[in-house]
This record gives sequence, structure tokens and C-alpha cells, in this order.
Amino acid sequence: MIRKPVTSSILKSVGYDADTSTLEISFRYGIVNQYFGVRTHYLQWSDERRFQT
Repeated sequence: MIRKPVTSSILKSVGYDADTSTLEISFRYGIVNQYFGVRTHYLQWSDERRFQT
């Protein structure tokens, strides 16, 4: 999955894999969280083309 950089004091990058419905969030302090079964309609900021791998 390719994560895209975001402008945030806490977040470093965000990625979404439409094939597996996985949202991945990388934090500036090194932790990466993965959320499985996330449908795009839950992502208010989602532009699915931006998160293609």
C-alpha cells in the first residue's frame, strides 16, 4: 500500500487499499495503525484515486 503524506502535527501519512478495504495511518512518532474492512463511504475525505496502490 502506498501512503500519501498529509499536513498534520500528529499524522505523517495515510493510505487506503480498495482491494482489501484497509485504511493505514502512519503517525509522526512512528506508530502505524491498520483498520480492516473500511468502506470508502466511511472516509469523508476519500478520493479513491488518490489512494490507489
